[in-house]
Amino acid sequence: MNPGAAFELTILGASREQAETLRELLEAGEPTSCRLPLVQRIIGWDVRCKEIEEYVEEFKPAFHESIERQVAESPEWATASELDKEDLISGFREKAVAELDVQPCCDVEVLLGENARDIEMDDSLIERYGVEAVFEYVSNFGRQRKVLMIGTNKPSRSAFEQLVSAGLAARGTDIPLRAVAEKLKLKDIQELVQDLDPPRFRKKAEAVNFLLACPDAEDRVGRAVDWQELFQLSPLPGEFAAIDLDRVSAYWRYARETANLLQHTYWMSAMSSRDNDEDFDRGWSVFPAPNACPMCKRAGEKRYPTGKRPATPLHVGCRCCVLVAERR
Repeated sequence: MNPGAAFELTILGASREQAETLRELLEAGEPTSCRLPLVQRIIGWDVRCKEIEEYVEEFKPAFHESIERQVAESPEWATASELDKEDLISGFREKAVAELDVQPCCDVEVLLGENARDIEMDDSLIERYGVEAVFEYVSNFGRQRKVLMIGTNKPSRSAFEQLVSAGLAARGTDIPLRAVAEKLKLKDIQELVQDLDPPRFRKKAEAVNFLLACPDAEDRVGRAVDWQELFQLSPLPGEFAAIDLDRVSAYWRYARETANLLQHTYWMSAMSSRDNDEDFDRGWSVFPAPNACPMCKRAGEKRYPTGKRPATPLHVGCRCCVLVAERR
């Protein structure tokens, strides 16, 4: 895709014409302007990026082993409700990502989670609802039971409003009150019912049941949420029942993160290659991005001599840059 660049990217499973189209998309406009077209082509052509696949192959085992270890070590897991287990596993995944030596600039949990291959997207969905709405529906299908909070400034807001108009999502007070209550944090529920002198809740499920038993439960919940910002996906109509949305959703999310990494790494590599002809007698330093991964932090501790400017990105999805070393 970018021969001779600071970090080369290799596309697998694409014809030369398809690869040229992908490159044109990456080079056109701003770095984030081609996301949806890029995702569509990654899915439609079933193309992969060698460097991203290698990252997944190397770090996916450690990611899942960490989650399994945390589950085994958790004193709460055995007696936790399904709702509490969802909260626990979310924290386990976050910690598993933080333990990785290399952490690309993307949703690493999606990249290293389960994904499906050899899926044919049913074009009838796009024909019926439009690509933008289907993109948001499929991307969020795995959280269908969850309530999503989407503010007016979010790019996906208009798409979710289209989903509501099409009958594929509920909004605000049309969402079951229990689902909205489960969206709240335990400490927020405790505050909403504090005037009733409630017991000290140990589990979220207990707090939700106490809140919903209040005669004015909807009013209390409304103190903590903006109803117009709440959305919940609805099931597809029966005519689309044959579509396995679990698999489609998993692959679409994976393809979206692949597109994000392609965009980011392509542009970061281009900027690094552009500046690579400069040299300074003080040498060079890698400047790690905020919340950089351990690998990048180690690189930031080194000083690189004149003539040996380090090449960034250091890995796929790396956010670090190279600066002139400070004088000693």
